Amino acid sequence: MTGKSTAAKIVDAIRNENVKQIRLLFEAEPNQIHYNTPFGGQTWLGYAAFIGKLESLKELEKLGIGINRDDNREGIKPIARAASDGHEKVVQYLLSRGADLDTHLSVCNPLFSAILGKSLPCIQLLLDAGVDSEVRYNSDTMQNMDALAFALMRGCTDGAELIARHIAKKRDLHIDELMSAAKKTAEK
Repeated sequence: MTGKSTAAKIVDAIRNENVKQIRLLFEAEPNQIHYNTPFGGQTWLGYAAFIGKLESLKELEKLGIGINRDDNREGIKPIARAASDGHEKVVQYLLSRGADLDTHLSVCNPLFSAILGKSLPCIQLLLDAGVDSEVRYNSDTMQNMDALAFALMRGCTDGAELIARHIAKKRDLHIDELMSAAKKTAEK
């Protein structure tokens, strides 16, 4: 590792889940705890969540990096990073630690991230945890779009069925009605 920057050494330690090395590197340079990586401005913990390194993530949390610390200007949290790549165990851990299910923007919404990653286990975990599956977004690409319509638009039909069942049960509705309305929204 001679000649590598501290950041490069941290990246290697996170990837290899070398928690002892992670601890030593942060003890030697505690200012790294507040550093946002060049990988999309994420925290070190957000980076570990994104690549699915649960043991590294746990160590980074112990070192003081909060699981709900925003990763960049958009406010993306580590749980959305983990959900986007289908890291079910990481999502499950973050939920158990009180991860914020932020839905203020579609890009921050961990359910939308799980849909993009077509991760049915993560979609189910987030629904079970109470993520708002009915929040609607309006933008250039989304007109009054909720998670169900988004899943259909992104071709995640199995995920759409999970979401439809969840909403139908919660609101005592018929799944076919929900799917039909969502399909119209997705087609717009």
